Amino acid sequence: MAIDHISVGDVNSIAKVNLAIDQANLVPTKADQSALDAETAARKSAIAAVPLAEPVNTRPGDAASYFTPSLAGGDPASLPSVDAARVRFDDAGYVIRQAGDGIVASRALYPLEPGRKYLVEYAVQRRVNSPDPDNDAIKCAIAWYDQARGAVGQAVVQNLLGVTTGSGRLTVQAVVSRAAADDVNVVSPGAARYCRPFVQTYGTLVQSDIEVIRWTDITNASAYSPDLTALEGRTAALESVDAGDRLTALEGQMTAPNSVRIATVGDLVAADVPVSADTVELLGYTSVGDKGFQRQRRISVPASPQSWQYQSADGAWWELDAPLLFAEMMGVVGDGATDDTAAINRAIRYIEANGGGRIVLPPRNMRMTGNVGWCNGLELVGVPGQTKFTLDRGINVELFSNLKQKSAIPIEDLSVYGIIFDGNSSGTESVGASAVTVNGYKRLRAKACIFQNASGYGLGLQAKPTGSDISGPQEDCWLEDCVFRYNGHNAGTDQYDGLDMKSANRLWAVNCIAYGNADKGLDFRGLQVYAENCIAYDNTTFGISIQAGPVPTGGTPAYCSFKGLETYNNGTRGVQIATSDAAGDGEAYSVVVLSDVRSYGNVLDGIAIADPNGSGKIKLVGSDIHCWSNGAHGFNNPSAGAKISLTGGIFEGNAQQGVVTAGSGGTFAALQLIGNVVGFDEIGTAADNMLIGCGFSGNTSAPTSLNAGGNTELIGCRGTPAALILGRPSSSWVNYFRAEGRATGGNPRLASDGSDANVGFSYSTKGNALHQWFANNFGTELARINYQALANTTTLILLVNDGTTTSLRTVKPGAAGTGPGGTGHMLYVD
Repeated sequence: MAIDHISVGDVNSIAKVNLAIDQANLVPTKADQSALDAETAARKSAIAAVPLAEPVNTRPGDAASYFTPSLAGGDPASLPSVDAARVRFDDAGYVIRQAGDGIVASRALYPLEPGRKYLVEYAVQRRVNSPDPDNDAIKCAIAWYDQARGAVGQAVVQNLLGVTTGSGRLTVQAVVSRAAADDVNVVSPGAARYCRPFVQTYGTLVQSDIEVIRWTDITNASAYSPDLTALEGRTAALESVDAGDRLTALEGQMTAPNSVRIATVGDLVAADVPVSADTVELLGYTSVGDKGFQRQRRISVPASPQSWQYQSADGAWWELDAPLLFAEMMGVVGDGATDDTAAINRAIRYIEANGGGRIVLPPRNMRMTGNVGWCNGLELVGVPGQTKFTLDRGINVELFSNLKQKSAIPIEDLSVYGIIFDGNSSGTESVGASAVTVNGYKRLRAKACIFQNASGYGLGLQAKPTGSDISGPQEDCWLEDCVFRYNGHNAGTDQYDGLDMKSANRLWAVNCIAYGNADKGLDFRGLQVYAENCIAYDNTTFGISIQAGPVPTGGTPAYCSFKGLETYNNGTRGVQIATSDAAGDGEAYSVVVLSDVRSYGNVLDGIAIADPNGSGKIKLVGSDIHCWSNGAHGFNNPSAGAKISLTGGIFEGNAQQGVVTAGSGGTFAALQLIGNVVGFDEIGTAADNMLIGCGFSGNTSAPTSLNAGGNTELIGCRGTPAALILGRPSSSWVNYFRAEGRATGGNPRLASDGSDANVGFSYSTKGNALHQWFANNFGTELARINYQALANTTTLILLVNDGTTTSLRTVKPGAAGTGPGGTGHMLYVD
């Protein structure tokens, strides 16, 4: 701030003097401040005089800070760096992608020393073509600088003209020196002491990748001069056998490449490929880096070009050469929006034409708008839980099938892994369409797949009758870790299963789950079916349906084995077992084996036999069966012809019978029948069954109700009061019951209806002797018996074991009277 001079008579003179003193105090020593400023300037100049270190990494994409868009002279450290946002990663690694006009130059100034030689190298590639053919040059050049680092001109190493994406990767090299020589390509100006190699691109819409700008001192590499006498002698010997001509031919082959690199399929179609090239490397399918990288091989003109074969602009034909096919090589995008139907079909047809192979699918959602056909030897591999095919809603077709092929030959060796097949049904379609069908096959495998939301079957494996599109066997199928959910819902009259299997011959299903399907969860039909650790719940009808057969005439009976099943909350039955053989066809019984089965909370039965043809040709062998809290029966067999053997299990809390059977000759051992309305019930003409070691408790109506077929035996059974009720009135009872057991509590009277709270055994009969064995000390009055509608001539014979001895007692008719079973004759022990 300026201070006015003091004039004569100035009344502010004292204030001005004080202000001057204050201003002087702000800089205590002016001389010291000046010295400091001078030292700072000197040090800045010294720092600026130090050249930048030569960069170790000469790839712009790997070290963008070592490169600059400026060719200005002066201090290299003051130049701006290339914008890191221009760095891209592609098949060549990290590069600088230059859009339109621009320069990429080394920030370092390389010294030019007398007597030394340098190699300058460039590598570039066009990524997006220019719409103007005259505006596509790339210049590889050197900028010169004098001793003071001032610019003194440029030298063009090579102008690359007519560059397109079809040109592939281009490289330029030159030897640089301050003095001319035979092996020197570029001589620096006399005033030049430093240089800076650079690449300059032209145009407004082009995009170019700058991969390499390298400066190397090669003086020492060429300074050594070995003794060439031996080499010259050998060269002369080679020349005597026309080695020169041979070398010329080899050199010609080296300059004529046998492989070129092109950006995409579209660029290949537009390219003039050198005739020497046998293969083309594509950097993508529709764009560079879209994971469609592939190799194409030159082929002869195809008689019928396929969708994976392409013709380049020069007239040559090319075909994918891929021992392992990635779906992106055929144009699959997998973004959920692009229609991938044609690309997937193209991939499968390629596998078909090559006799089979694997397609690796991306871990993404592939949108589908139509059906794709299977082929033999196909292996589709995805990422479980991520790879997905989704059908557009409203397009009610099968995602994959072989119906379109119109062939009677089954599909062979088909494998799918880790894929979600989504039918995307709205539930309002008029007819059902499965997510996946295979109609007639040999060797089919599905693992870790999900079949969901189809208006038809989730997975339909169905052999068609002769004369239709597909006929043939269904042989050797393996299903593992698969899920079938929410399938079969539509507005039509037919609802569908999660899994539908017809006419299977050797089917294995392991760790499969089915829920929320409109009909059955898992529907197994065939001659040899094996399932283990499968679960079915919340399905509209059956959780699991097992249909053995049909057995061909003279063929081996069906054998089906199921272990570790769990079914619950299904709309009718947890497990239904049936045979498709007709009555009187002469074929043998089919066998179904159940072990370790749990079935509970189903609307009707836990496990039931179905015999739609009335043949009864089913043998069921069950062990460790637990059925509880079902709306009707725990186990229900309405078939008179079925042969049942159940060993070990609990039937508890079912709304009707724990076990009910119309069959004869069955064995029921070690069963616990608890808290049902009736524990064990025979119906129809059931006869000749055996109950061994069974326990009864808390059954509210009757522990057992044995029918009039007769000859049913109870051995070693136990129960609480009113535990064993042997029979109901029937005029057809012509045989006898045999019972061995204990009725606990109270006076063990015998009555026909079990109404007495202390009834031990109860029966009804007409005119025949009844043999019963008791394991109880009955006291002096062995029993009071009400023989309903019993003739006076009938005698009841009792074989009594009082704990120490066994004796035979006879009971004769007495006077008429009224007992718990109604009016009849009272019988007393003789």
